[in-house]
This record gives sequence, C-alpha cells and structure tokens, in this order.
Amino acid sequence: MKRALIIMTRVPIPGKTKTRLEGYFSKEQCAMLHIAFLKDIYKKCKNTNADVFVFYTPIKHENTLKNIIGNEKRLYPQEGIDLGERMSNAINKCISMGYDHCILIGSDIPTISVSIIEKAFAMLEEKDIAIAPTYDGGYCLIGMKKPYPQIFRDNFYGTDTVYEKTVTNIKRMKLSIGELDKCLDIDVKEDVELLARDIKAGKHCDCTNTKDFLHRVKLLCTSCCIDFIYKR
Repeated sequence: MKRALIIMTRVPIPGKTKTRLEGYFSKEQCAMLHIAFLKDIYKKCKNTNADVFVFYTPIKHENTLKNIIGNEKRLYPQEGIDLGERMSNAINKCISMGYDHCILIGSDIPTISVSIIEKAFAMLEEKDIAIAPTYDGGYCLIGMKKPYPQIFRDNFYGTDTVYEKTVTNIKRMKLSIGELDKCLDIDVKEDVELLARDIKAGKHCDCTNTKDFLHRVKLLCTSCCIDFIYKR
C-alpha cells in the first residue's frame, strides 16, 4: 500500500505570509512563526509511514523552502487558479504516481500529531474520504483514494462555511466520509494566544520549533501576560 502525505504551504516570506498576524507580530516574525510551523509539521510527517510531498507557492522561492525543511526531493509548485483547484491538482498528481491513499494537510496546524495522520490513513481503509475540521469553520486535512475534483469546487475558501460546503459536496456525491476531531489552525492573534496557553499547560510537547518561537517573543515567559503585543 503506497501512501502519500501532502503539505500545502506558502513559502514563508516576510510580508507575504501570516499577514493577519501583522501588528501583533512584525512581518519578519510572522515569517519566523510560519517557519516554525513548517519545521514542526514536516518533522511529524516524516515520522509517518508515508512519502511526504510539499506543494508550495510562489514557485521562484524553492531554495528558500529547501533551506527550511532540508533537501526534500518531493517539492512541487502549486498549480491552479484558486486554493481548491491547487489542492485538487496536488492530490491528483500523487494519485497519478500510483499512490493508493493520499492525505493533504495545511501548514497552519503545528499541533497536528502523527496519531491524527495515521488515524486518517486508517479511515481510508473503509471510507472514501477522511477529513478534519478546524474551529473556524474550515478544514486542515483531507484524504482520499481517487481524485474527486468536484469536492473542491465552489467552497469559498477563507470563509467559515468551507467545511460545511465541502461535506455537502461529499454527501451529494454519495461518498462515505470519516470525520476526525477538530484541530486548531493558527490565523489570528486569538489562535496564537490559545496555542501559547496550551503549550504553557504542557500540551503539544512535539511542537518544539513553535514553542521556541513563542519563548523568543515572550508569550511563554513566566512573568509575561498572555496578551503581550510585540512593538515593532
């Protein structure tokens, strides 16, 4: 059984990534946070029994990405007009390479665990689709055994109805679905603060790079307040 695990990501470039956190962090710190996420996610993905692929944008910054995750050979530029099409194309590419099960995850979920990924692969033994929702109405993981481009159409990515509309598409196609527990994706300052509280409480011990970053910006400092805002 050949298994593919896709990480979809932007290349962490200051001013081009995690922009909704600008003002809370500097542009450079937003990129540093994304780098920490990528390192933690990539390390956990490499600890699964799957071949790891990274689909990235923009295409001219491949070397920047290699400097972050190492000399990964399975790097591919994202192709498509919108996020849905780019995700669909990434999955289609891996399935066309002969992979039996394919799971795609985002790069805003540093707390994702090896066990969640393995549970998703296990779901695909019996279900057509595996999916993990996020608390903001989206989803951070989707897996399948065959290409289903219809799933990714007209879902208004970036809104709080993405998960609902995606599940509706899946059910309309009469496909079986396995739903995982909700995950926290990090988009806004409230997400960062919740992540910092969880790590401070002893959770997510495998997020070492993210934890180091939060220490550097004093969000995990014993004497600091959790609503610390970085001043540029």
